[in-house]
Amino acid sequence: IEKAFQGMLNKKMDTVKWVLKREANVDSICWDLENFLESIPGDKLNPNEQGTLEDLKHIITDIERVGDHAVNLAEFAKTIDKKGIKISKFGRKELRTIFKQVLSNYGLALKAIKSGEKKYVNHVIKLEDEIDALEKEYKRNHINRMKQKICDPEADTIFVESLRNLERISDHAYNIVLSLIN
Repeated sequence: IEKAFQGMLNKKMDTVKWVLKREANVDSICWDLENFLESIPGDKLNPNEQGTLEDLKHIITDIERVGDHAVNLAEFAKTIDKKGIKISKFGRKELRTIFKQVLSNYGLALKAIKSGEKKYVNHVIKLEDEIDALEKEYKRNHINRMKQKICDPEADTIFVESLRNLERISDHAYNIVLSLIN
């Protein structure tokens, strides 16, 4: 996510290549983990262990999807670079703000899973709500900028879809921490 962010807002194409190169690795690792978990005979587990097994499967899927969203953002960065699309200073500031929030939220979710500590759950839930609100606010702001002709029309889809992908990453962070409270 961070490398995609660097590519998009700082036009660092080496970071975009880094993201795109590693997506196959993320998919492969997730596939291997899913296959391993599927090989565990659930009927031999107690109900608590069965729940943990299902949670792990869902977490892997969420992490894989985050990788897909990072690729989408990297692809947007490539398009911005290739077509010379300009995102207004207002749009860049908003993207920077939401990127930071999303990075923080996803990092907290991973920390929660790694540590098993429930203290992170409420932080992730609160940040997820804030990110949802930011996405809506920034879309409204963008529409107003488009009406005022402040934004490049070619940046329209990229900006809105970037917000959507970032919000979805935050949704996956939320899904990850849910396994700690179920």
